[in-house]
Amino acid sequence: MSMRLRYEDGGKLNVMLDNMINACDETGQSIQHRLAKIVKARIVGNLNILRSKTQEEDYKHMADDVHINVAKNKYGDKVLKVQGGKMTGTLWHIVNDGSYNKLVGKRNRATHFIDDALKEAELEMEAIIDDELQKVGF
Repeated sequence: MSMRLRYEDGGKLNVMLDNMINACDETGQSIQHRLAKIVKARIVGNLNILRSKTQEEDYKHMADDVHINVAKNKYGDKVLKVQGGKMTGTLWHIVNDGSYNKLVGKRNRATHFIDDALKEAELEMEAIIDDELQKVGF
């Protein structure tokens, strides 16, 4: 026994599939931007806890120099990065992970402000993803 299936109206199916692809792309971008804003807010909050007072005119605190940058990876996908700016970006790994100066024999305490921000925002990020996917129908 065999069965043969033939679908005659392929144009409507292609249009429907194209609409689904476009909706998924738009939803993905919306999710990325909303998640990046949440992570940025949490990082700024954690850095503000570490803030110290200084009277220097050209001093810029790390909390004042957090940016969301959009780039494409090697596969052509859009990637949003929450990172420090030109003035403080090179210090993020030292403040987050700590450091050890062999010459002085002194350690800088690790603050883990990035890790803490991601843990704090985890439930909120999952809720946003679920909300956005429900809008599309998933």
